[in-house]
Amino acid sequence: MAPRISPLLGATLVSLLTACGPTRVAISPRDVVDVVVRPAAGPAVFCPGEAFKVEVVAHLQNGQYCSSTDRTRGCMKEQDAVIDPVQVHLEGSTGGIQGNPKKFLWATSDDPLVTASTGLALKAWIEQAAPGGVERSMVAQTRLVPIYACQSRALFGGGSGGFRGENGGPGPDLDIAVTTLASPFYPEAALIRVISGTHRVYYISPSPAEPVQITSAAEAGGQGASGQNGFDGAAGQDGSAACSRGGNGEHGRHGFPGSNGGNGGPGGFIRVTLDRAAAGRLRGRVLATSQGGDAGRAGNGGTGGRGGRAGNGGPSSPDCPSGGVAGESGRNGNDGMSGQAGYAGPNGPLPEVGTANREALFGTEMTLIRQIEATRLQEAPAATTR
Repeated sequence: MAPRISPLLGATLVSLLTACGPTRVAISPRDVVDVVVRPAAGPAVFCPGEAFKVEVVAHLQNGQYCSSTDRTRGCMKEQDAVIDPVQVHLEGSTGGIQGNPKKFLWATSDDPLVTASTGLALKAWIEQAAPGGVERSMVAQTRLVPIYACQSRALFGGGSGGFRGENGGPGPDLDIAVTTLASPFYPEAALIRVISGTHRVYYISPSPAEPVQITSAAEAGGQGASGQNGFDGAAGQDGSAACSRGGNGEHGRHGFPGSNGGNGGPGGFIRVTLDRAAAGRLRGRVLATSQGGDAGRAGNGGTGGRGGRAGNGGPSSPDCPSGGVAGESGRNGNDGMSGQAGYAGPNGPLPEVGTANREALFGTEMTLIRQIEATRLQEAPAATTR
């Protein structure tokens, strides 16, 4: 007779098995009749700088589909199973696996110019070591189109200022340049370059309806320092003589006040320069604002000290069978008052807008811009949905 498993133990075993993850099934490349590679989320798109999960799906001769990431599909008659990650080989035209390779997270450069002309081409196949060498399935290919939603808002600066009520620093000055960029994917795109100090960052607005919001943010004022806590009152002395009264506990000292918060810093200066030849079409592709820093919060007042314990009365005697009377406990001190919040920093001036010749404005980038605009994509097999 099979041993019985208690419901509690059975639930524990199920929980442990679930925590171990899906079964990793080895499949023979010879049994694979088709392979698909695509983002696990579905659409064949990516946003530069964002990592996304890649799914590889193998279609087998028996009609089954096995996935590298979707455990609910099952594989080889296993209900909760995926292809053994060791068998899945994944390549890309740019970027690479991020973190644990068994998670299939693919990361690309956050520079949109790297993928503006070609997007991201992914290739995948199933392979297995065999006595005669490595066996491989056919190769799946797909091209992902870049989208730029994750780069539609950019914040420079911000954060909190110093400690103990220091004022926040000013927002960074930004030098923004804008020109047209007819990429293979977006014929009406605009290229935006932002220079902040020694940093140079690029963004792409894919269409006039999708501008990029760029903000120079000053630092917030620092929070005021907390007031020192009040000292506890000393305990009253116990009475020593028979029938004597115990001493009173000292009152707790009041907490000290908190200090004031710092003022937010002023917004930075922004200059926007448009490609002179297309200035009319480029206005509105950048929404630039300069924000003053938030007011620093007030410092909290210190906590009042606790009142001292009352002293016990003296020992008993025939004249006072219950002993002497205890003294009075000290009162707790009052909490200190909070300081005052600082003032919000003033916003920076409205952006200064001008125009310049494209070659002069984007001198170091013109070779790459011309290459992107001259690119004509060759079709790659699209990822199918199964």
